Amino acid sequence: MRPECWGHGFATRATVLALDRAREEGRRRWVRAIPAVGNAASNAVCRKAGFTLLGAVEVEYPVGTMMRANDWRLDLGATRPAPRRPPSSPPPAPR
Repeated sequence: MRPECWGHGFATRATVLALDRAREEGRRRWVRAIPAVGNAASNAVCRKAGFTLLGAVEVEYPVGTMMRANDWRLDLGATRPAPRRPPSSPPPAPR
């Protein structure tokens, strides 16, 4: 994704839509994501899309190179979590 598109929720929305499609198709029970531990944006997409963090693991990526990554898992058979919304603003102070 181009940097000017970062921070607008596009990756999270695309991930949620893909997960919805996978749920509808019903061919898989689980989805895993394994972003690098230091990749804050990809880890945030996983969290916002409803994945559960299982912990950090060592994976080979690319071939021949070991990388520390977070192991995320999502149960497609579970009820879809409600979207996370920012808290509403407090009411204005009385005058």
